[in-house]
Amino acid sequence: MADWQMAWNEIWALINIKSGDKVLDIGVGEEARSTKKLVELGAVVTAVDKDESRIALHKSLSATLIQCDASSLPFSDGYFDLAMAFATLHEIDPRSHRRVTREMVRVAKRLAIVESAPWGNPEAKAVGDIARRAYESMGSFEQRRPLGYWMGLLPPGVKVRSHAFTVKQHLDKKDVLKAAQKEGWPRECISQIKALVFGGDYDNKVFLILGSG
Repeated sequence: MADWQMAWNEIWALINIKSGDKVLDIGVGEEARSTKKLVELGAVVTAVDKDESRIALHKSLSATLIQCDASSLPFSDGYFDLAMAFATLHEIDPRSHRRVTREMVRVAKRLAIVESAPWGNPEAKAVGDIARRAYESMGSFEQRRPLGYWMGLLPPGVKVRSHAFTVKQHLDKKDVLKAAQKEGWPRECISQIKALVFGGDYDNKVFLILGSG
């Protein structure tokens, strides 16, 4: 079992970014962790996000940031060396998952997807289920899926290999409640979190999918 930093380092080693690679990063997010890492590794980075505020937040990065829908990417076929979605797809409307992954395949020679599997521990799963319902009620998405789900979205002809890592993830009730209140979860969902008994380190399985045409 690895800690997060070890898994993070190994995932990036397997993705194997070369200096000068043209890379598309799907989803900038609030922290832009994957975008910043790609820049650090010397890639020529284009990052897309549907949320204009996230683009504005990170405009100082040495990357091209574009507001667009990942299910309809404004790039020509095979333009990038790599298209990646690092812990992003689970936050996208599931009805768009197949279109997004096929767009990634279309615009890049290689693809990389990093996601977490559904929680195995009942306590952590209960927290995750409440979070999913809360985000859905707010028009957002937060649902972990098994490896087979993401593999099944890729079109025929894509050569795929996968890697799995089990890491410890800490869930603290006070932290979850603080985040829920900050993000404006419905009162019902916050009450459900308050009623749960949980806390500590839980096994979290993370997988990396690498694909090429």
